[in-house]
Amino acid sequence: MSLASAWSHHLRHSLLDLIYDDLRLSRTAGEESDFAYQNLRVECRRSWPNDPELGRQWDQLHADCPNATPFHGRVWQKALHDHLASNAYRLILIYDGSQLKAAMAMRINAEGFLETVGEDVSDYLEPLIHPSDRRRCWGALLAYLRDRWDRRLKGVHFHNFRPHSPCLEILPPTADEQGFDCIRLSAQNTAHIVTGQTWEAYQDSLHAHQRKELRRKLKKARTAGAQLIRCDDPAEIERRMPDAMKMMASHHRSKRRAVRGILDSFLTPAAGALAQAGSLHLHWLMIGADPAAVLIILPTPAGPMLWNCGYDERFAAISPGITTFALTIQHAIDQRFTKVDLLRGPEPYKLHLGAVESPLYRLTLTPRA
Repeated sequence: MSLASAWSHHLRHSLLDLIYDDLRLSRTAGEESDFAYQNLRVECRRSWPNDPELGRQWDQLHADCPNATPFHGRVWQKALHDHLASNAYRLILIYDGSQLKAAMAMRINAEGFLETVGEDVSDYLEPLIHPSDRRRCWGALLAYLRDRWDRRLKGVHFHNFRPHSPCLEILPPTADEQGFDCIRLSAQNTAHIVTGQTWEAYQDSLHAHQRKELRRKLKKARTAGAQLIRCDDPAEIERRMPDAMKMMASHHRSKRRAVRGILDSFLTPAAGALAQAGSLHLHWLMIGADPAAVLIILPTPAGPMLWNCGYDERFAAISPGITTFALTIQHAIDQRFTKVDLLRGPEPYKLHLGAVESPLYRLTLTPRA
């Protein structure tokens, strides 16, 4: 769009705003009044609430949801809000009486869609909804959106639904009832390793060539003195996070841009709080006193999620990245976790490590006229 066209577009919308004043969800200032639906109360807040009781209830809701991950946690979501720092933010909360039943962090993007926040750094983003009230909460959310819809909004994107998410079954018919068309799109894949076996059995399950290569690389790294150091101390994690980000940004130009432009500004300020909440660990691969690689771990009851890795190219000969992944998988197996989640990305090493892929879905809702 040319500068003249952009200015004309802006002027037209400004005049329409003055004439009709029909903006509700997309208005940049002010608080929306509460909305009631089937004994539920819907709130929409435009900034992060400094409310200890909401924080306590969010933590309890997170604990009550079996599919919740660190991406759904209060500390992660607050970090996203602080990183976004925009009046496009919308935090939708659903209550039954005084009890929090659902929390959905959203924003209005540049294309005019309301969307779940953090798709670029959060692999799983199903809204946090209590298992006993999924249908009623989805009904309340969509009834609220339909009631507060305005002409600047084009639709709603719900990002990163896993295949087993109950929301995939609940949302389309609920959307139809509330006057929305719903399209489901498989956008990308995640990969995970099912454990529940010994380390030896895991290696035997790999393709013969990959098994041989993995053992060769581990032997070479151990001969060089490689050791995996697991760090879960919040103060140490906060102190070392800048070093981890620097290592991640030291190679691959595209990843360097992502680390400096998104990951560092988002994660580094929140690292201490995330570690304090038990939502972030660091695994360091050490060669003597030198760090050769670092892996950011997001712990879950089922097993670790391996979120991002970086390595020092001086140690490339011992395959520090794969070695760190392999030793982390071994530790997870030894701790009897049932799953190691390698998250999004098409990198071949994930399949070489025996991972299986699963699709992630985006659901887009558009209002019928």
